[in-house]
Amino acid sequence: MDDSWLKALGMGARGQQIPDDWASLGNGLFRNAVTFARRPGIKSGDGIVLYASGTGLFFAIGNATSYPYLFDEGGSTSWPWRVNVRLDHWRDFVHDGVSLDVLNVNGRNLRVSIKRRSHIRLSALEHQAAASALGRSE
Repeated sequence: MDDSWLKALGMGARGQQIPDDWASLGNGLFRNAVTFARRPGIKSGDGIVLYASGTGLFFAIGNATSYPYLFDEGGSTSWPWRVNVRLDHWRDFVHDGVSLDVLNVNGRNLRVSIKRRSHIRLSALEHQAAASALGRSE
């Protein structure tokens, strides 16, 4: 794995949190891809941790399986860019997720770092903490 990212979901243009049953949203969209307002720096092979904005909880971990691509060129959505993902471990409901504070392993407060951002790069230690918390050791 090259880089790793914390991807925030929810609280976008409508200011709504992602539903507790996150996998049902958009016919399971977030089980297979994540969306962005602008082209992200994520690339195929990068690690990805999914975080529910406004809850303080992360709930899934996996890897990007594509480079960013423009899904909606017609402008019908505020999130036209996508990156395909393969999720290895997840919690079925956001409320069963793990506190973002678990990732504060190197002095950085991720609750502050992710505010008003759609994604941030994680350190190797932060990614390892996420993997361990969701049941996968790296």
